[in-house]
Amino acid sequence: MDMIENIQKRKDGTVQFQMDSDVVVIKFLIPLGFADLIQKSGYAHLIEHMIVQSNKKYLTYLEKQGIQFNAETKDSMTEYIFIELQDGILQEELDSGNLEEIFGTEFKEEGLSIEKNTILQEHLLLCSRLDEAEVNEMIGSREEISEFELNRAKKIHDEYDGKYSTIIFGKLEQADGEAARLEKMTFEENWIEKVSFEAVIRESNKVEIHVKKDQYGEILSYCLKILFCGMVTDYALKIVHKSEVIKIVLKGDISRLREVNRYKENAYHHYYLLLTSFKYLCNEVTYVARYLEGNPDIEKTYFQSDWEEKLCEKIFEKEILCSGSV
Repeated sequence: MDMIENIQKRKDGTVQFQMDSDVVVIKFLIPLGFADLIQKSGYAHLIEHMIVQSNKKYLTYLEKQGIQFNAETKDSMTEYIFIELQDGILQEELDSGNLEEIFGTEFKEEGLSIEKNTILQEHLLLCSRLDEAEVNEMIGSREEISEFELNRAKKIHDEYDGKYSTIIFGKLEQADGEAARLEKMTFEENWIEKVSFEAVIRESNKVEIHVKKDQYGEILSYCLKILFCGMVTDYALKIVHKSEVIKIVLKGDISRLREVNRYKENAYHHYYLLLTSFKYLCNEVTYVARYLEGNPDIEKTYFQSDWEEKLCEKIFEKEILCSGSV
């Protein structure tokens, strides 16, 4: 697949996705997300807000130069995204180290007060279209948001200082021009048999699957991501990456789950067409670079074996399954 073949690793460890486009996107990924903290208190989302608040002047300057900026807290990482159409300013800001400096800025009490109110308003808006429990998980409950503490935010921020990774989309060239094209891996045909299932909890309208967080668990979660990428609208898929476990939640009529398998090929074609969207492509490259070890050939891995049948066998084997392997 072109998406995999164009992923390269530069000498400084930065991942670059080479593409023939005047658009340049730079993503900084901090391995801190709302599912990572022991107490789901919303501090990961707060830190995203505080970093933006602490660099408002610089980010405003970039926006005046035509650079778009956005940040998003996900389950196991936070993305900081810079987009430029063609002027080359991002290249200069990246080479000078200015972009990375935003992650080392100091948090202040005044900024905390502003962001508490902002996140409370965000909580209200999200609850108008999402389940409140889900909103609480993502950004904290209203009580937790009101009790955010500056010292705790600083402590968490310091723990992740300098731990970000960088992905570049576009034709930017490093000064020494060195980049290594990542070789594709193809897992053996029976890769599904190496997935370690820690729990399968089935209900009539939902199944929750916990698998060990290794390369095989990641492959399974990504195959499901493709299968339910929009073709099968009767089901909603949620994947949460924790430190040692991947939690996969599939909502819908579980009794009809076997029927979904017939959409396997169509779902892949649909997924491939989605990659023509620049935004979708950037998100997928980020996902692959962040989660999939060994740079597997996604197409071959997806179609190898009858993984979807074996997964259904596991789901319908027992109501609750613990500590087993396929």
